[in-house]
Amino acid sequence: MERPDQWVRAWKPEVPGIHEVFHARFVDHAYPAHTHDAWTVFTLDEGSIAYDLERRRRGVEGSKVTLLPPHIVHDGRPAGRPGALGTASACSTSGPRSSAST
Repeated sequence: MERPDQWVRAWKPEVPGIHEVFHARFVDHAYPAHTHDAWTVFTLDEGSIAYDLERRRRGVEGSKVTLLPPHIVHDGRPAGRPGALGTASACSTSGPRSSAST
């Protein structure tokens, strides 16, 4: 997959609550259906991305932020015209915390 116009960078920062950070640019790569164990903040830097979220078609275009809950099946692929790109970042976190007592 590593090409000059297509790349992936992933790392685990030493920041409490952040499980991993993923930054990538895809032209023709697609991810199969999968889930994450943690909340995922997904930021589209440029281009457009299409994805199915629990078997429903979704898409993001332009600079947008999306929050994906844990254990929800989704996939992902560049959208738009052939050769279009999507550059995105994803950050898996421990998720929102409630201060309410039960």
